[in-house]
Amino acid sequence: MLARSRIQFARSHGVRSFFSFGGKRPSDAPVKPSLWKRTKAHPSTPFIILWGIVGSQAIHLITIRNFHKDLTAKGNARISALRDVLERLKQGEEIDVKKELGAGVQHAEQEWTDILKNIEEEEQEWQRKAEEIRARKASESIRNAVEQTTQARSPETSGGRTQLVF
Repeated sequence: MLARSRIQFARSHGVRSFFSFGGKRPSDAPVKPSLWKRTKAHPSTPFIILWGIVGSQAIHLITIRNFHKDLTAKGNARISALRDVLERLKQGEEIDVKKELGAGVQHAEQEWTDILKNIEEEEQEWQRKAEEIRARKASESIRNAVEQTTQARSPETSGGRTQLVF
């Protein structure tokens, strides 16, 4: 009788789910939803994902802005050094230009070459964009002229008669 009551207790309290059945799940065991379904079911999940994306992009933009500020400050410092040297030369002072601009110092020369390379790249980019704009405007004006001439020469039908519009 004691054995019978244990079996009834095990069936009634779901103890059967605690035992291994060789990889087979009992048919009455609840199915656990996937991770995606569990997280998707929470109403704030899309907002958390969006917050993460927007936050990372904001950090990226701040990094780019700081890099550009540093680059601009270095360029302005170099330009002001060049202006000072040129002004002193115009006034007739005897100065050592190589010493003033850091010639012979590997680090200073590398900075100068980097700045000149950046200026050349920016100039090429500006010229490329200007050429694209010019080409786009030229193609638009040609397209407009062609459309106007084709509209002027296209016959319009009215009441079975063909009329030419000039």
